Amino acid sequence: MLFRRIATKARKDPVSGDTKEVFSSLPNEQRVAIREKLVACLTSESVTDVRKKVGDALAEVARQYTDNGMRKWTLSVTMTMMDIRF
Repeated sequence: MLFRRIATKARKDPVSGDTKEVFSSLPNEQRVAIREKLVACLTSESVTDVRKKVGDALAEVARQYTDNGMRKWTLSVTMTMMDIRF
């Protein structure tokens, strides 16, 4: 999935000067919109291969959240994932 490649690409944050992955450097509103869309796609996708790719992208987003200390989203992902059959 192209999203995963773009989201993990490192770039220099213009505000802090630190090197961050693209997804982590997005404003909070955009990160929230992306993760909600990924969760919605994961729960509604019926094609197994596509669902696995969306799941991989969602896992990458979750990794970036935990790597950056943003653990607030963990519970909602866990609850959603319990309803999904791979």
